[in-house]
Amino acid sequence: MTGNLRPALLALLQGALPSLFGGNTPAVQLSLLAGDFVLDASSTDPEAGQARSDSVTDLLAFNAAVPEGPYLLTRPPDLSVRKLRLSTTAGDRIALHDSEVLFDAMDARSFKLALRPTRNLAAVNGVLVLYGITAVFATLKYSQQCKLKLVATDPAALDRAQALTMAVLALNREPLLEQTAKSEAAHEYGAQLTAKSLQFSGGDAPDASTRHILMRAEYELKAQRALAEGEGAPIQRIRVPGSTSNRPVDIQPRVDA
Repeated sequence: MTGNLRPALLALLQGALPSLFGGNTPAVQLSLLAGDFVLDASSTDPEAGQARSDSVTDLLAFNAAVPEGPYLLTRPPDLSVRKLRLSTTAGDRIALHDSEVLFDAMDARSFKLALRPTRNLAAVNGVLVLYGITAVFATLKYSQQCKLKLVATDPAALDRAQALTMAVLALNREPLLEQTAKSEAAHEYGAQLTAKSLQFSGGDAPDASTRHILMRAEYELKAQRALAEGEGAPIQRIRVPGSTSNRPVDIQPRVDA
């Protein structure tokens, strides 16, 4: 389970080193091989299966033609703090003031933007929203050994490609990890995979035409289930049997002497 690590990694290297990996017939063939994954036993969640508070992040497409929106969150939000940022093609996050966000009073998932006239929107490509929800979820952590395989007929080109590949990955680790997130869903269940770290662990040259870069990736799998009707709803009233009080909480403790 590598999430989007493979396409994100290949896209990064093809864009950064087009003379080596670009084109229909690249000078160096590139592929990623993933081994078995190992679960972290300490990540077992004792509260799995219970409805509780959680936080999620939506990256919504920014409409340059109609920047005000409306925009729609993927999940019904709680009344917790919602943080909004504009994302750019360069990976920047631009915080928005509360006055620039207008939430729909009738639909908590819907909102519009009232951006300041001085905002430069030329590179904006998304709206990033962090908000709270009530959900049934569990988080699992696991590690996986990966092998980046480089193949070419020229050993000198291979050595050069191996060194430059490690340089590109070392200098772009955070942007790469951000691109690894992948979501799967079926019926009321869903899973979100995200790579949290990527570390070099070695390398080898099994033959004159092949070089390997060995890496260890740390992942997080967030399992979710949709709430059943009424599940996770806040308690509105607590009353003792036979009470006619209109108070939300009416408890009358009795002690038998």
